[in-house]
Amino acid sequence: MCQPTRRLLIVFVLLLSARVVAADGKEDEIPLDKVPKAVTSAVKKKFPEAKLQGAAKQTVDNQIFYEVFIKHKGHEIYVVCEPEGKIVEIDREITLKDLPKAVSDSLKKQFPKATVVSIEEVIEDDEITYAVILKPQKKKALHVLFDPKGKVLEEEPLDEKK
Repeated sequence: MCQPTRRLLIVFVLLLSARVVAADGKEDEIPLDKVPKAVTSAVKKKFPEAKLQGAAKQTVDNQIFYEVFIKHKGHEIYVVCEPEGKIVEIDREITLKDLPKAVSDSLKKQFPKATVVSIEEVIEDDEITYAVILKPQKKKALHVLFDPKGKVLEEEPLDEKK
């Protein structure tokens, strides 16, 4: 893997963590056996065939969340839960071919020469969005958030130095 791609992947992982953890929040990796039973039960109920890989405890505005990393049917998924087991966000790594046609068409039209670094389907409050990390030619990497109809909801350059 070339250095710029590796750096973009690191930025992407940091971005994923930052999406859930507010500026004043913190995240600590924890062993799976330290995750509340209600959380692991909720994850296993939602994804019965999943293999639990790791977990983190997050504090955002004095509220605690647990993020469980799983592998399910060939996908890497992050499930964010409240301590009582309520799932509040699901982030699933997907490929370009998994995108809805409207999103794929919009991506190709608005960023025709950009390289797609990664794509995630994000489900939060029963709403789906698609988070795409792009590397346009000779420009900074971008984080672009699409709705299912292909509308750009957010576009921001990524600071590769972070």
